[in-house]
Amino acid sequence: MQAPYVRERVWHPSQSLEAQADGSLLLRFQASGEFEIMRWILGWGSEVEVIEPPALRQALTQRLQTASRQYAGDSGQQAVTREMGA
Repeated sequence: MQAPYVRERVWHPSQSLEAQADGSLLLRFQASGEFEIMRWILGWGSEVEVIEPPALRQALTQRLQTASRQYAGDSGQQAVTREMGA
């Protein structure tokens, strides 16, 4: 669980934190650039869930589904990467 780590830092000047009964943490802030926020969110992997805005949640869903399809047939035998086009 990453909540203690998230609680330690100021991630954005507009942020607010709200502890949840299950030990998770809601982090809210205003962000203007989708590209930067998506990369930041993806860096947290399965340790984060975007609740809103719906458009960002949908964009992340699509990105993660694409990534899942890319790895679905991976044999895991080689550590070779390639740059994917946008």
